[in-house]
Amino acid sequence: MQLAELLADVPDGPRVDAAALRAAGADGEILVVLDDDPTGTQSVADLPVLLEWTEPDLQWAFEQGAPACYVMTNSRSLAPEAAAAVNREVAQRALAVGARLGLRPRFVSRSDSTLRGHFPLETQVLAQVVGADTAHPPDGVLLVPAFPDAGRITVSGVHYAGDRSGYLPVGQTEYAADNTFGYRSSQLREWVLERYAVAAPQQDPPEVELLDLPTLRTDPEATAAAVLGLRPGRVLVADSADENDLRLLAAAVLAAAAAGVRPLIRCGPPLPRALIGQPRREPLSGNELRQLTTSDSGRAGGGLIVVGSHVGRTTEQLAALLRRHGGLPVVELPATPASRPNSAQPASSPGAADRAALDDGRSVDALANQLAAILTDSDAVLATSRVVVTGDDPQQSLAISVRCRGGWSRPCTPCWNASPRGSSSPRAVSPRPTWRGTASR
Repeated sequence: MQLAELLADVPDGPRVDAAALRAAGADGEILVVLDDDPTGTQSVADLPVLLEWTEPDLQWAFEQGAPACYVMTNSRSLAPEAAAAVNREVAQRALAVGARLGLRPRFVSRSDSTLRGHFPLETQVLAQVVGADTAHPPDGVLLVPAFPDAGRITVSGVHYAGDRSGYLPVGQTEYAADNTFGYRSSQLREWVLERYAVAAPQQDPPEVELLDLPTLRTDPEATAAAVLGLRPGRVLVADSADENDLRLLAAAVLAAAAAGVRPLIRCGPPLPRALIGQPRREPLSGNELRQLTTSDSGRAGGGLIVVGSHVGRTTEQLAALLRRHGGLPVVELPATPASRPNSAQPASSPGAADRAALDDGRSVDALANQLAAILTDSDAVLATSRVVVTGDDPQQSLAISVRCRGGWSRPCTPCWNASPRGSSSPRAVSPRPTWRGTASR
């Protein structure tokens, strides 16, 4: 279905300026975005980003004077118990640091715009921590998975994924067939109940309401009432089809917060941008990228292009990249580091003839050193094998993902330390694996 068909009967809404949202933000608060996958910062710029969350790390982020900070939990790759522990730890430490600095953290659970991830587990854990700390649990959950820039929109409560060629209900896409977080429902109200039945069957399902697009765009009083009506045990699903929709919603959320109603937010990448009143930024230009990869001495280095997702669209993008840049070095990381590197690699995969695949005797450390050498004067691609390795059930599939994640983390450190910027860059405050940085979209 084409976008024009989906929105045929929906009027446009009043334009919202990002500066007005920025001015509406409460003093003494900081938005803490727990990012369950390393792609959440693609919609923001110039914000602190943490890869670890000790209290000194969080204090550094809070002291930057930014309206928000991101904590890369990568919890989507963790088992439920570990994901719960990570969310609990981040929230407890953020609240402790905020209390010392006189800042009140507000938490956003950033997750997948195609509905994969630990829901409702993560929002429940955050609600428990906040409730224990403040004696006032968050006022329900606002669910906004839309990511219009990437073709993920919600209309009439149905979540879609698509592009200029057309849109499909997300339950009919490859994302819904995920081995760990698969689902059937495209209608988000039904999806919420489906997730509760799978992930929290012992709990009573929540009340689920819809804030539809015509209401969001034409009735600010009803929109405000929908957000103000949130209470523990309720979930509000919000339609969104473009950036202005997200800003209209953010305006209602900020007004509700001023009135004392503060729901937890579970969302795709772009809503935090609207909540802090940050305008959309164009992707980095070639000159900006060159500045990021040039040392103070003027030595230029390469950029590392990391391709982890195994979905069909990502494989198509990788193939297109290699067609346009045929000489680009590609190093392949096996889907499971413990497996034989070339055992499952199809000969027809992108760049197979030129791929610097691992030999049986090479370790992940050797792969990292190989990449570091390439990056001294060239761009490089680090990609997982294009074959999906699954287990017999979602838990086994997630365990394989966790093992693969362990293999991904090790190539990064020597690559970073070998780059021209290296640990002397202002963006790398510490040479430890506890990295702090700034999002630069």
